[in-house]
Amino acid sequence: MESFVHLRKGRTPRRLHADLDGLKDDELGRGGFTGRTANIYRRHDPTAYRAVGPLRPLDVLSDDLKPSDATDANGGPLLMFHNIDCRILLSRRHQAMPFYTRHVDGDLLCFVHRGSGMAETEFGPLRYREGDWVYIPKACTWRQIPDSETTLLMVEAADEFRVPAPGALGRHFPFDPSQITIPEPAPIDDDDRDQYEVRLIHRPLAEGVPTSLYYQHNPIDVEGWRGDNFPFTFNIGDYNVVTSNSVHLPRQCICSCRPPGSMS
Repeated sequence: MESFVHLRKGRTPRRLHADLDGLKDDELGRGGFTGRTANIYRRHDPTAYRAVGPLRPLDVLSDDLKPSDATDANGGPLLMFHNIDCRILLSRRHQAMPFYTRHVDGDLLCFVHRGSGMAETEFGPLRYREGDWVYIPKACTWRQIPDSETTLLMVEAADEFRVPAPGALGRHFPFDPSQITIPEPAPIDDDDRDQYEVRLIHRPLAEGVPTSLYYQHNPIDVEGWRGDNFPFTFNIGDYNVVTSNSVHLPRQCICSCRPPGSMS
């Protein structure tokens, strides 16, 4: 619930997130960076503490992390963080997947930090390059075919990614939806394999083992499709940057997609 009532007590700066005059800005909010908030101005840095226990800050040097898909074509990405809304993984694949995948819990969004290649989806092939966001909708069958080692930051949602409602700048900020790349159907003939594996990517179940489906035909056999649920790519170079020299811009000003449970 949001409120039109905003109160001010004690010593506070005239402008939000500016002119602090030595005070430390601490923000308590509901729903990420939207909804009701309280800006608390402290004498001391709110992050100047020593943590004991499982809930503590982590400094992750991702260049030192080695997912199993970096050395094994049958390997997978490395899970780094997770909560009930999403999982964040790291992939360094440099060989084509000998299997297909299908994310059955929710959508998948990948950022191409380094490398190029192709996402072979049942909607058609999608070329990707450095700086691309690759969106794969829930239950879409696909596999990755890199040209060289590709570093992906992967966000698996527990449901559907949403595009935030347009703000005062209009529907083309922070990105123009007409600049996305959408695949054309390209069914693939069967090869000499006896079966084609499709790995179902899902949260761990009671038995603790993954699920695979095996087809006697290539599952990339779609002759045509229509609708508004499809994979696409969007390059960060086409992103419309919103900046300000005078005021602090909240995170939602630069948000392009958000997972369920997140308002930022």
